[in-house]
Amino acid sequence: MDKKELFDALDDFSQQLLVTLADVEAIKKNLKSLVEENTA
Repeated sequence: MDKKELFDALDDFSQQLLVTLADVEAIKKNLKSLVEENTA
């Protein structure tokens, strides 16, 4: 594996990580609104 391949792999990984973090944030928002509805 040369340097370019390594950087490409890291780039893909970081992109996936950002997508995953965005998903987690969305899930947290959904849960928060559900909890607020249930306690209202």
